[in-house]
Amino acid sequence: MLRNLTVLLIVSFLFAACGSGDSPPADSSGKSAAEDQPGAGGVAPISVEPGADSKSAPPVEVPVDPRQEYMQTVRRKQKSVDPEERMGAIEMVLEDSDKAFGGEVLIQLMSDESEDVRALAAEAIGMGKFPGGTPILKNVAGTDPDPLVRSKCLKSLVDLVGKAAVPDLIRALGGDEDANVRAQAAALLGATGSGLGVDPLIKALQEDFNEAVRVSALSSLKTLKPARCFDAVVEALEDRNESVRSEAAQLLGVLKNRKAVPALMNALEDEDMGRILLDITEALAKLTGVENEYAIDLSEADQEEALRAWKDWWTENESNY
Repeated sequence: MLRNLTVLLIVSFLFAACGSGDSPPADSSGKSAAEDQPGAGGVAPISVEPGADSKSAPPVEVPVDPRQEYMQTVRRKQKSVDPEERMGAIEMVLEDSDKAFGGEVLIQLMSDESEDVRALAAEAIGMGKFPGGTPILKNVAGTDPDPLVRSKCLKSLVDLVGKAAVPDLIRALGGDEDANVRAQAAALLGATGSGLGVDPLIKALQEDFNEAVRVSALSSLKTLKPARCFDAVVEALEDRNESVRSEAAQLLGVLKNRKAVPALMNALEDEDMGRILLDITEALAKLTGVENEYAIDLSEADQEEALRAWKDWWTENESNY
């Protein structure tokens, strides 16, 4: 009896131990509640965020188009509020081979608010021979308020179209209010080599009040060498400006008309020592074949002796002229 009681106590004790809180109760599926708890009863599942298990991959670099980058830089400079930047855009397109893009930029800058930018753009059109520049140059050459811009337009017109620019040059020579523009037009008429410029140049020599224009006209006539300018050039030997007289003497030597000898001898009488005497005596030497002993590096006494030799020669030969 005692033995049976002892066995019963042992069984009860074991039963109570198994039903204690040492293990979580199982749910209806047969799993314990602990199995449903994260991290309980074993290694917790690892949750991996996208990209969190390694370093982020570097962004894919899109290749830069050098041409596109260049054009964007030019446009940025072109639209800058700084005139120096806008002139920088002009310098960039001058170095580029894409004449279409560069011409577009330069034509747009021809209406810039800065006269310096407009002048540089006008010059660049001619230097780079950009297509489509002729119409804008013709227009601006006659309308721009700045004389430097007008002069640059005339030069670029000659660079682009050569003799076709002669009508624009004649218009500027006869009508521009600025003497520097007229002088530039006169010089460019000689550079074109066109005979159409001869009469306007003679008229400028006789009528323009500015000595720089008259000198420029003589210089171009010296290039063109038209016989019909002879009388106007002889008259210019008496011009009030020494530079004009000097240029006229040189031109008479180039024209090789012996009828100029008396006028040159008269001019020799009127001149003081100086450079002009060399131009006169050089012209006399070309027309007469007489050796010229006058030089500007001689002493004053030797210069006087050389001039005396010319006067003595004239005394002996005046009747031949």
